[in-house]
Amino acid sequence: MLVCLSPSPTNAKVIRTAARMAGAFHADFTAILVETEQLKKEYSRISRSMEANISLAKEFRANVITCMGTIL
Repeated sequence: MLVCLSPSPTNAKVIRTAARMAGAFHADFTAILVETEQLKKEYSRISRSMEANISLAKEFRANVITCMGTIL
């Protein structure tokens, strides 16, 4: 099961749902954070919510992956 991490307040619900689905299907659970230049610029504003969502994914034993991306 793959979930995309974001600073959105609704991302916590997405993480919880994906964790339940991964458990139900006996599947691996991976959470991915795609870092973009825009995300880096806004980091000071979104850091608390982003860190909270990353921590939540780790609590559910997600394999958290960070990669670089660009917005076209």
